[in-house]
Amino acid sequence: MRLLLWLILLPSLASAQEFTVVSLNMWQSGTRGFNALTHQLLPASPARLSGFEAFLRRTVPSGHGLVGLQEVDDGARRSGGIDVAQCLDQAMGPGWANRFGGVLPYQGGRYGNALLTNVRIRKTQYWTFAHDPNNASDYGREPRGAVACKLDFGGKSLWFITTHLDPVNAVALRQAWQLMGCLKTLDPDVPVIVVGDFNIRNRPPRTGNPERTYAHLAAVFDAAASGFVDVSRNLSTAVEAPLTTTNGQLDYIFLYDPHSRLRLLRCQAAWVTAPRYVLSDHKALVARFRWK
Repeated sequence: MRLLLWLILLPSLASAQEFTVVSLNMWQSGTRGFNALTHQLLPASPARLSGFEAFLRRTVPSGHGLVGLQEVDDGARRSGGIDVAQCLDQAMGPGWANRFGGVLPYQGGRYGNALLTNVRIRKTQYWTFAHDPNNASDYGREPRGAVACKLDFGGKSLWFITTHLDPVNAVALRQAWQLMGCLKTLDPDVPVIVVGDFNIRNRPPRTGNPERTYAHLAAVFDAAASGFVDVSRNLSTAVEAPLTTTNGQLDYIFLYDPHSRLRLLRCQAAWVTAPRYVLSDHKALVARFRWK
């Protein structure tokens, strides 16, 4: 009888040890859409959140979920003055919470990154990278940053971070080093997952990327020096624009796991779509992990 009960419980116990990680750039907080039939870029105001809500519910249908969002509004006029992160976390159902890091004032509100999860949040940090509007080519003209949460999986801890770096490669690399400096202040024996839009291409277009900056980004997260690995490195599809597949991958999931507590089950890229529309200019990255 005990053996039968154990066999019944085994699948649910295994599922309880698994969790889904999503990284999603919302394309100006859902206020833009690409009509796949007419091939037109169209404004979408207020934000087309129903498509994002459906995507997230489908992607994380049950169990633990960690969602990192970029280009998120809170109170901005272009998205109808709503708190986008709060609307999404409420749509996900009971048990979900959000942490919004709006480092950029925008249209009467704020604009930045957000984290959604149904895992218990033990601690939250908000990081802002250096910027200088008078020296934008080196440091960027606007504040950017990251949201970091320490999560409790029933006694197992994990840090989850979402970020969005500057579109200028040189600036993005400086911000990547600042991000690594922040990451090194976290618990050294706790796994860390970093997701986001790094604005640095993995696969340069045919015309070439003069700086070839992915190699530099990889050096920041070099496994031998920092212990991080790029779990999205085996993606076979580009993740940037709906208009082309030649612009390469801009979004990444990096994992630091010093005691090999996590197993990566899969990592995929998927468009966020609604009838006739593509709702982001990036494919979302979706990874599934299991605690060992």
